Amino acid sequence: MNPFAAMLLVLSAFAGLMFGVRWARRRSWLSAEGARKTVHMLMGLGTATFPWLFRDSWAVLVLTGAFLALLLALRFAGSLRKNFGDVLGGVGRASAGELYFPVAIGVLFMLTNGEPLSFVIPVLVLTFADAMAALVGTRWGRHRYVADEGEKSWEGSLAFLGTAFVCVFVPLVVTGHPPLHSALAALCIATVTMLAEATAWRGLDNLFVPFATLAMLRIYRDQPESSLWGRIGVLVLFAALHGVIRKRMQLREGTLFGALVILFVFAYVGSRAWVVAPFTVLLLHPLPRLWRCEGAEPQSHLALFSYALPPLAWLAAWRLWGVNGFAPALVACGAQLAMTCASVWRTDLGKVALLVPSAALGWLCVMAPRWVSGEVSAGIAGISAVAIIAALLAFHFAQSRLREPVWRHWFARAAFASLVSLAVYFT
Repeated sequence: MNPFAAMLLVLSAFAGLMFGVRWARRRSWLSAEGARKTVHMLMGLGTATFPWLFRDSWAVLVLTGAFLALLLALRFAGSLRKNFGDVLGGVGRASAGELYFPVAIGVLFMLTNGEPLSFVIPVLVLTFADAMAALVGTRWGRHRYVADEGEKSWEGSLAFLGTAFVCVFVPLVVTGHPPLHSALAALCIATVTMLAEATAWRGLDNLFVPFATLAMLRIYRDQPESSLWGRIGVLVLFAALHGVIRKRMQLREGTLFGALVILFVFAYVGSRAWVVAPFTVLLLHPLPRLWRCEGAEPQSHLALFSYALPPLAWLAAWRLWGVNGFAPALVACGAQLAMTCASVWRTDLGKVALLVPSAALGWLCVMAPRWVSGEVSAGIAGISAVAIIAALLAFHFAQSRLREPVWRHWFARAAFASLVSLAVYFT
């Protein structure tokens, strides 16, 4: 089809959809959540046709820009907001999900070059699994867990899991992939995307879900069945781990799901050696509660990002450019564990006196085992001890200035961990 005619067709269909949902909403045929998810699903079905409507990415990107302009107008333009604001914005919560949706579609089309299977599967998961989770959770959700903002339900998450499995399994089988291999790949993808959706906030699942689906589809699509069985075994192990530690963590449930996704990334983008240090930090995160004092750490995604981003950056540098970032990643994890202990302990037991045991715990739990096993040299182990102490001292002297707002505290911790890990790399 001529790209301009195709763009006009898609924009006309979107306009008709908005008028139709507005008409149904005004007659109380659709709830606020129902209206939002109806638009979400029908837009997703429409965008799933893009590989057959468009040959070049430029047309999809122009269409993405047009959708963003329209959605921003619906959100901020007075007359449009008055007439159509309850179609997408009537759910009573802050979300930019409708803005992320066209961005995800445009980037997906570029990344897949319009290849139908690679494009359609992430779009189907984004379209139906996310909508099913919201609708089931809203209507039948009884068993709640705390996400980073508000609550989600186990019923909604299980609905996401089942729907995502179907959205991956059916296209793979229809395009000639063996049924057992397709089922194993679909189960892996559905489980991890469910965790990503449970972790997301403010509509970011519209970015997390499709890109996670595409990444895992490319990894698992051609892997042997034996490898997929191994991945499923790890996911079962994570499920058991979650059941054991969920009540002991200082993390919200949604944040803990995000931590499990990050551990999965370390295990399969890196290796078993890369996952040990983050896993140790996760397990020891609640340890200072044995000496609990006022000022317990915030249980939010800010903490997770602060812990995870420095070692994830070193993992990416190793994978993409061959940078030997294993030891610096260990130092970042050890420094974070030491800062956790100092931030909780210091109020009860003093100031400088607690820096030594905090630094010792961070080094002994993260770096010492790697030195004993021969994965790092004695010289690196010694330099790492100095680096952890340096991060702890910087955190100690800056802590009084980092109390409010809370993001400054976590940003500073990530910055100190990153700086000392860089110092170890260049030493």
